[in-house]
Amino acid sequence: MVFDRLNKYQKCLKAEKLMHKKSLAELKRLNRFIASCRDPLVRCIMLNRFVKGLSWVAVAQKIGGNISADNCRMLTARYLQAVKRIEKNS
Repeated sequence: MVFDRLNKYQKCLKAEKLMHKKSLAELKRLNRFIASCRDPLVRCIMLNRFVKGLSWVAVAQKIGGNISADNCRMLTARYLQAVKRIEKNS
């Protein structure tokens, strides 16, 4: 009984470590993608939204100025569409 629980715990721990490794790899990949963006405003928006997990409203507030949540969302969408077009044509 105790050994069954221990085995189950060890399997669970291994699975958790694997998920953590994959998450770190994805985070590094995401950071590289964001860093490759030449537009500092879009880069800042994507960092706050996708890495820090802020809402669009919170991103707009953090950016400041006269930018709205919709502006942030649309700038990001246009950038991602442009990247997709470039990759498609390559």
